[in-house]
This record gives sequence, C-alpha cells and structure tokens, in this order.
Amino acid sequence: MNPVDIKSEAFRVAALRSERTRILATLVVFALVFLLIVLRAFFATTSAQTQLLVRVSVFLVIILAYEAVILIFVQRHVFRNKELPSWAWFLNILVETSFPTIGLLILTQTDFWGPYRALNAPAILGYFFFITLSVLRLSPLLSFFTGAVSMVGFLVVTAYTYWMYPEQSSAAALPVSIYLTYGAFLMIGGLIAAGVARQVRVHVIAALREAESRRKAEQLEREMDIARSIQLGLLPKNLPDVPGFEIAGWSKPADETGGDYFDWLTLPDGRTIISIADVTGHGIGPALIVAACRAYFRAVAMNDQSLEEVVLHVNQLLTHDLPPAKFITAVVGILDPKEHVMQMFSAGHGPLLFYRAETDSVEELPVNALPLGLMDEEKSERVASEVRFMAGDMLVWVTDGFFEWAKTDGELYGTDRLKEAVRLRHAANPADLIAELYSDVLDFVGGTEQIDDLTAVVVKRCP
Repeated sequence: MNPVDIKSEAFRVAALRSERTRILATLVVFALVFLLIVLRAFFATTSAQTQLLVRVSVFLVIILAYEAVILIFVQRHVFRNKELPSWAWFLNILVETSFPTIGLLILTQTDFWGPYRALNAPAILGYFFFITLSVLRLSPLLSFFTGAVSMVGFLVVTAYTYWMYPEQSSAAALPVSIYLTYGAFLMIGGLIAAGVARQVRVHVIAALREAESRRKAEQLEREMDIARSIQLGLLPKNLPDVPGFEIAGWSKPADETGGDYFDWLTLPDGRTIISIADVTGHGIGPALIVAACRAYFRAVAMNDQSLEEVVLHVNQLLTHDLPPAKFITAVVGILDPKEHVMQMFSAGHGPLLFYRAETDSVEELPVNALPLGLMDEEKSERVASEVRFMAGDMLVWVTDGFFEWAKTDGELYGTDRLKEAVRLRHAANPADLIAELYSDVLDFVGGTEQIDDLTAVVVKRCP
C-alpha cells in the first residue's frame, strides 16, 4: 500500500519524515563517495583513469543536486503538513534506481573498465543501497517496486552490453546465468526489503496508536480535572450562618466527577434553603445534570414560591433535559431558625434520618414523591413534610453511596447500621459526624472499591 493511502494523519507524517531521513542518508553517502573520487583523481596515473573519475564526479554531482531538490520538496510537504502525491513516490524510485544503471553504462563506455568488466563493478552495489533504504519508506509495495526496477535496470544494461559488444563476450563475459543470478538477487533483495518494511510499518503504526491513545488519555485526564475543579467549585465554600443551628455538608465522587451535590442558600427573610441530590450513575454525564439541577433550584427558589411549587417547577425543567432512563432523587428543605422548623420535600430520596435527642432514637422520615424526571407519574398529593427541631435534634441526609457500599462478600452497609451509627455519634458536631460515618463505612467494607458517589448533609439544632 502506498503511504499516501494511509488514512492515519500520524502515519502519513511519520512516512514523510522517514523519507526525509532516507534522502539525508543518501546525500551523506554519495557526498562521501564524491569526496573519495575527487581525492582519488589527484592520484590518477593514466588519462583513461582520470577521464573515468571526472565522469563519475560529474555524475555524482548530478545525483547530489537531484537528492537536494527532492529533500526540499519533501521538507516543504512536512512543514505544510501536506500529502506527497502518489506519483511522486514511484517517479522518485524510477529516477533513483536509474543512477546505478547509468553508472554501469558510463563504465561500459570507458577503456579503463571495459564493457563486461563494468557489469561486475562496485556500481552494482548502488542497487542494493537504494533497495535497503527503501525500507524507510514504510511501504512494502515501494520496496518491492525498487527491487523490480533495479532488476530490470541491471538486465537492460546486460542486454545492451551483449548487443553493443558481441565480439568481446566470448573473452570477457561471464556466463549469462551469472548475470541473470545478479538480477534475481536484486529482485530477492526487493522482496526482503518489502518484508522488512511491512514489519517496520506494523511496529510504527502500533507505536503511533499507543502514542495517540496516551495523548488522548492525558487530554481526557486534563479535561476531567477541569470538570472536577468546576464541580467542586459549585459546592458551598462556607458554612451557612443559621442562628441556633450547625450545618455541614460533604461530597466524595467515585470518579473524577460525580452525580451528587449538596447546596444551601440563605433567603432574604433569613430562612435557609438546603438541598441534596443524586443523579443515577456517576461521571461526567451525571455531573452536567447535577450542575443544571443546582442552577434550577437556585433560580426557582428565589421566586417566593412554596416548597411544593419549587420542586414541581424544577421537575418540569429537568424533564426536558434528562436523557432516557435518567432521573434524580433529591430532597429540599427550608429551615426557619426562628421557629426551629424545616419544611422538607423529598423527591424519591431516602433514607431521611432524624435523631430525636429526647428519646435518643433515630427515625426514618417518608419521601413525598417520585424522583425528579419521573414525578409526572406520581398520583398522590405532593405536600411537603414539616420537621420541628428540639435542642440536640439532628437531621441527616445521605446518598445511597453510603448504605449501598458492600464488602467483598456482597453484604451491604445498610440503613440499619447507618441509623445506629448516627445514634451513637449524635454528640458530634455535623462535620465530625459526617467524617465518623465515612470512617465507619470504610471499616465495614474492608477496602473494597468505592463504586458510587458519597454525599451527606447534617442539620443540627444546638443543645
């Protein structure tokens, strides 16, 4: 296959750069040969030898000039990131493999070598030089073509010599089978070069694919880091100042980005809206949905609507945004510090744990409706719940990443353990309570991987 037919941009660039390397190698070798010929001309002992060396020197200058022009041509295509025309590859092979052929013809015309001795001159090695370097074109077809053209060129010179100098063939010529063997070796050399080029090509493509995969992975990692920093930036940076209450929130996604969030917002009348939500799944997709959910709740909550109306309005907005099979469990509360009361609406989110200091017990509050995105299917009345806080009472909201985290044998942490952990640690402030709940879950699962996002919000009335 011709390198210009390769669809991979990286491989096409690699082929052009490899061709540039091949031409540079050709220039270096022929420049060294030219210097040797020039030095040898100073020590020529006969006019025939001098004449031969001058001819060869002129011919080498032509070769060097041609290769320099081709180098500029290829270099321009490398810099401009353009494809080399398909005809250019084959035309260049025809021209380059004609150099040894022309060199042999020059030698047959000199008295120093003689026609048949020239067929065994070192110039024949030029064919193998170009065959060997053809591997750098990364194309088995071009290597095979180089070998075929070399064979044809040598056999043409042989046939020409027999035709022009038949009278000398009996004395100076080797058996015809020898020259045919030379031609066969050139063809075999082309086949071997084609096989090597194929292997090199396979390794180059594999290396390019690995490099491209690594580049894409690094780019994705950078983008995920940016997404993570943006998502973390959406979480509250300061604790809300609610007289008589302590409030804390915490979130730890399973991936770089998560499908959970918590938020609070103080209204002009001194009340505070607190929310927590969990989108099905985790990763970049749910993170985008979470950002939209947070923005909708913040915008709608400022419209002086009832809590039920706020949730219904957000549900209507999200229904148009959510892809199929996606929904959001969420709970939103409006805390009135003057009355020590929270109006609360749960859209499919639970468990909602409430610790009562008076009885030293934890009860699970009911949800009010189906999750956001599914709420249109709910037929029951959508009325917010009301929770009244006494001194030391505490409300705990968590996402399912806590109680659905399992040990290696599949046993879940569960809501019962969660309730007991809240009851035993009720004296802690909200931030410490969340940290202790997380530590308790880690101790239970025994090192199994976190597969879901973890988010918690704790609201506690000060003793």
